[in-house]
Amino acid sequence: APRDVAFKVLEKPENFYYIATLFKENKVLQEHDQSKAYSWASRHKWFSFVGTNTISLYPPRRVDVSIVKSTIGAGEFKLLFYEESKTSTILVLSGLLDVKSSEWLIRYLVGVNPSMRLAMNVAIGIVVTKGVKAMAEQAAAGKPLAKHLTSGRRKGDLKPLSKGEIKK
Repeated sequence: APRDVAFKVLEKPENFYYIATLFKENKVLQEHDQSKAYSWASRHKWFSFVGTNTISLYPPRRVDVSIVKSTIGAGEFKLLFYEESKTSTILVLSGLLDVKSSEWLIRYLVGVNPSMRLAMNVAIGIVVTKGVKAMAEQAAAGKPLAKHLTSGRRKGDLKPLSKGEIKK
């Protein structure tokens, strides 16, 4: 997709559900110029992921995302958009999620193992780049946004749960 189209998919945090189904609940908390603070959540029966992020847009080439506080840790990510041609863009993602600052379960499962910490960051990078690519291609083709799907075995959407259902 063209660089301007690819860049624009990150302008609305409310649409991040289309990047990854982890971002079930997206709410802009505050806006100032090209920066936004937003919260996100993905709630499940046995656990929930929640967080507050900021996103700063520097058109047409750079986006900075800060994970200020979240269940999975704090971190900084930078996305750079390079125009390869009029119809294609190279997306470069760099950053690090520090799972040592996460809640106890993630620290226990991932934080104690350097290989797992790196694997989690690689997985986040793959999901974000593939999700942005899918959204940009849909937007460039004039199609409505659709969820980015992985090749997992589970069929259908993850079901968000209310606080009452979580307590059951």
